[in-house]
Amino acid sequence: MEQEKIYAIRHLSFFYTDEWYKSLIDYTDHTGHITDLFNHKDAAIARWKQLEYDFSHKVDFYNILYCEYSDGDDTDDQKELLAQKTVDELFEIIQELQCHVYGLYEYPKQLKQLVLFNKKSGQYDFCDLRMDDDDVESNIFIPSNFIKDSPLNDEISPPIHDIFIEHDIDLKGTLEELSDTPLLLQRLIEENPDIKFYPPNSLKIQFKDLAQVNALLKKPIEKEARYLSIEEIYQLEQQLNTSNPPPTNRQEEKLFAIWLYREQKYFGYKHILTYTHPDAFTLLGTYIFDNEVFIEGSLQDLSDTPDLLKNFIENNAGYFEYRINPTGIFIESADVIDFSYLLALNALLKQPLFEIRQVTLEELAQL
Repeated sequence: MEQEKIYAIRHLSFFYTDEWYKSLIDYTDHTGHITDLFNHKDAAIARWKQLEYDFSHKVDFYNILYCEYSDGDDTDDQKELLAQKTVDELFEIIQELQCHVYGLYEYPKQLKQLVLFNKKSGQYDFCDLRMDDDDVESNIFIPSNFIKDSPLNDEISPPIHDIFIEHDIDLKGTLEELSDTPLLLQRLIEENPDIKFYPPNSLKIQFKDLAQVNALLKKPIEKEARYLSIEEIYQLEQQLNTSNPPPTNRQEEKLFAIWLYREQKYFGYKHILTYTHPDAFTLLGTYIFDNEVFIEGSLQDLSDTPDLLKNFIENNAGYFEYRINPTGIFIESADVIDFSYLLALNALLKQPLFEIRQVTLEELAQL
């Protein structure tokens, strides 16, 4: 029996890549704050068209004139022509050029998603995805996860990727550093295939296993997993994206950026890329390298656990290759490899390629 549906519109964020303007979030990622919610698809589509129309006028049509598939003609005449288009006519151009700033999503109304609640702050974890002044719309959203093996997942449109079903919590430290009972923690890891430890110091757990792992940690994670409907998430995100920002001291707000060891700089395009939650880099599929990357050295030179590194490379042969002459790890098409794979490789290296660091607003201003 087909479930009753609900239709959500998400903001995908708008930024400049040094080449063209585009949406930051891939349409198929089911990420970005929910701006509107409807019970009827026709009403949702009409609102989607209007949002794209209003946004295009607000940014003087830069989202159209400077998108990847446009001809770059930004003359006053061209802008005047676009200004004369109706809502439907402008939406047709946006569809053709694939320069959407919003996306339409279809969910079963009974669908629940897993989110994290911070018991210390009394807030749900959220990400602030507004990139810079180019992105004229607020985009604060609650990272949410589809529940693995739920029969409702098959009724979601666009279809979800496996990678977006469960996101990991990454804890840094050896088992002895993380727990007063490392043997019990080791046994839990052995018994639960979804809890993974990557020597020497990376423990990855899923939201559903948080309570079990928390019981064995020296410093329990002050968060709990909760299940919310799309409507409940929408209501929370509406509050986050009102004219009043989330209740946090802006000067003390936690920001995270990626430090690239080889380049000795923070990653970014026009500006250093920062998020208010370290998991956002994985959640949003950040791409931090250009073209190909070669890490020189033998497996023994590069890792304290060369056998694990060897297995990792062999299991991900489509992305990584160990070469003998010259000796080292070759990363093919590093500019399009998913961030989660780079995180896993990074955890196995003596000298990491990058590090997610917390930075302050003052430090960013100096940089």
